[in-house]
Amino acid sequence: MPDVSCKAWAVADAKTLRYLAWMRQEESRDIASTTKMMTALLSAQEIGKDATVLDEAITFSKRADDTSGSSTTIRAGESVSLRDAFFGLMLPSGNDASVALAEWYGMRKGAVEAKTDPLKFFVDAMNDEARRLGMMKTTFRNPHGITDPEHKSSCEDLVILANALMQYRFAAEVVGARGPQSSATGVAGKKREGDMEKYELR
Repeated sequence: MPDVSCKAWAVADAKTLRYLAWMRQEESRDIASTTKMMTALLSAQEIGKDATVLDEAITFSKRADDTSGSSTTIRAGESVSLRDAFFGLMLPSGNDASVALAEWYGMRKGAVEAKTDPLKFFVDAMNDEARRLGMMKTTFRNPHGITDPEHKSSCEDLVILANALMQYRFAAEVVGARGPQSSATGVAGKKREGDMEKYELR
């Protein structure tokens, strides 16, 4: 059995989803940044439909910039490619990128037409996808996992989510990447370059 400090955990075979070891895997608990697997999954689905979106410019809003627990150092008004935003999302802790991607997704999928906040639109989509995947002990309230009394999942559900995410080639490549380079472009066209793995743009 693994020697871990987690109060609940599960290890499963990636091909069969058969559990190899577990403890309290069925309990619904706070899930913190593992939330971002669903943010990544919804983004990866859009990339799977049209890979050209990887080069789209994602502009960080003040809301994204102000999101706590963020380390990609992208400022409000600056833009990065969706490719770089996805890398930033998967860093510890790309909470700002999660909001930027959520807003991008909401605007792309019809939040304006629905006259709703694109972030709320995205969170609704997260919960819809969770139901579709059979994640019955999961409720999302944001795209990053900052603690909310209703924002929970179980290890069983997270195994399902991780398996679904890894079906997308780009997502799998990002998870296995090391030291990606990135650049951010400001409103006036000024660029900052840096090593995203170190969470710094200069």
